[in-house]
Amino acid sequence: MKAQVAIEFMVLFTIFLAAVIIVLFMVWNNVLSINTATNDIEFRKVLDKIGGKIDTVYLEGDGFQTNVIIPYSVSGMSYPVDFNDGLLWITVQNRTYTRRLLTNNVSGIFKKGMNTLNNVNGVVMIS
Repeated sequence: MKAQVAIEFMVLFTIFLAAVIIVLFMVWNNVLSINTATNDIEFRKVLDKIGGKIDTVYLEGDGFQTNVIIPYSVSGMSYPVDFNDGLLWITVQNRTYTRRLLTNNVSGIFKKGMNTLNNVNGVVMIS
């Protein structure tokens, strides 16, 4: 009788443990999904901020100048900001985020922190 109770307890405990592991796996997947979505939103905000400033400098015309501050990290991750052929992009952890610019005429290199954007004869200069 005692052996039967012990075996039944072990079977029920195993079923309970399997259920807990399945639930934890599902919760972990949801946490990872939420983290990825949060990172997507944060990197898109950075691109929109930078791209909006570039577009404004371009549209305002020759001589217009403004500053844009690029965060050193987003969600604890360092990242490069690049541009080419009218696209602004960030690539981090095998994910690429892009934003279309109004102009192809952008010159300079983005650095973390304060960047000055100048319109010089229709070319947006980054310094």
